[in-house]
Amino acid sequence: MSDPQQALTAYLSLLSRQGADAALCEARRKQLAGLLARLEGLAPSPEVYRQAVDALLLPLDAVQRRALLPVVREFYYFWLGDIGRIARMLSQGEIVSWRGSEARALPSLDSLLRDLPASDSGAYPPSLGLYLDRLFEAGVDEAASARGCQLLQVLLHLLASRDHAPACYREAVDDMLSMLVDEAERTFFLGLAREYFYWWLKFPAAAQRLADAQP
Repeated sequence: MSDPQQALTAYLSLLSRQGADAALCEARRKQLAGLLARLEGLAPSPEVYRQAVDALLLPLDAVQRRALLPVVREFYYFWLGDIGRIARMLSQGEIVSWRGSEARALPSLDSLLRDLPASDSGAYPPSLGLYLDRLFEAGVDEAASARGCQLLQVLLHLLASRDHAPACYREAVDDMLSMLVDEAERTFFLGLAREYFYWWLKFPAAAQRLADAQP
């Protein structure tokens, strides 16, 4: 579906069928208006969409970015016309923005970095060390690896009080993206988060492994 307006109509119709009221659908229409203007006449591709989203998010504050991220993620597949992916999202309960979420202020990234436990404190799951070893073996330079370690430690801090589930991981990633103002760093972190997800899911922290083992 290359026509952004048709994609928007399809998206809002689905939200309405899911239970969104008219006021929320109108709010979503307004949220996506700037994105649609940037996408008009462009051939669908991930890069085109990412650039349009980055331009849309740039002037927003952290709370506004956090509210918009689930919306643009959902709308992406309508813009692509990926019916199969939309069906999977529905079956897995991933069309969630119509439920809304309470706007909340997040701490600054700098404050979270200052309060992080040390890497050798035992506060992080084994997946972090395993993934960082993988970066080293792949030849990622030391500075990028160190910054990636910091960002993933913050992500794990945000995940510490949440269930070990993909939906919670996506929410924490959205929290992180809303705190990262620099476009290049958002892109860097998102690449890390997409890769690390599979390590995090497969190698949870000890407390989670013990809980999962209970009959």
